[in-house]
Amino acid sequence: MNLKFDIKNIVGILSGLFLVLAFTACTDADDIAPLSRITYFPDFILEGEPSYDIACGEQFTLPGVRVEEEGVEIDFTTEITGRFFNVTDGGTLVNTEIPDVYSVTYSAVNADGFPGSSARRVNIQPCNGDLVTSIEGAYKATVLRGGTFSEQYQDLQPIVIADLGDDVYGISHAVGGYYDIGRGFGSGYASYGAKVKANNIAGNDFSQVEQGVFPIWGNTVQISNFTVDAAAKTISFLGTGNFGNGEFTVNLTQIDN
Repeated sequence: MNLKFDIKNIVGILSGLFLVLAFTACTDADDIAPLSRITYFPDFILEGEPSYDIACGEQFTLPGVRVEEEGVEIDFTTEITGRFFNVTDGGTLVNTEIPDVYSVTYSAVNADGFPGSSARRVNIQPCNGDLVTSIEGAYKATVLRGGTFSEQYQDLQPIVIADLGDDVYGISHAVGGYYDIGRGFGSGYASYGAKVKANNIAGNDFSQVEQGVFPIWGNTVQISNFTVDAAAKTISFLGTGNFGNGEFTVNLTQIDN
């Protein structure tokens, strides 16, 4: 094969290349933006353990934490939230008077505006009431949906009832853990936040204060027919959801904690 080279074209191409190189070489280095930089993300150093289970009546003080950026301490914020009842004292205190699973989240932002966070879990376990003067405690649930029983929904635990003060009690699972425990769907499928007022425990006089709510769906559950049997250490109630086949008969039995 015979190849022909046009000298004029080659000279033109080389001349253009030399011009580009010359222009680049004459550019001030200060005008060139850096291609990379180093940033140091917040480093969280937790004192104590990342998770605690605190028994009824046990004293607990939240351990400290410090946050560093490249070895230098920086400011941070603390947020404490309760999974079931979200009754908190704010700041760096866990409300040990209210049984709940608390998430303690520490957050900070470095000098370049990049955020970081770390968390720990504190489970304040309930004290069992006598079901005469108090219904607070830890329970296991057997749940019937639409009157139908299945072993899958038997002995679901723990279900927590918390004394929130002024004769108001919070119920951790308004349908007895049917979805989150029985079906294993996880905490987003538990109906949290239900509250009842004990007008007269011995007389089985209770009234609903707040409905339960499913975080994942937003559906609500009404609590009714709330009945206590102190001798048998049991509680039963009807949880009625605002969705199809949403009637759940919940039978609770108090357990040791």
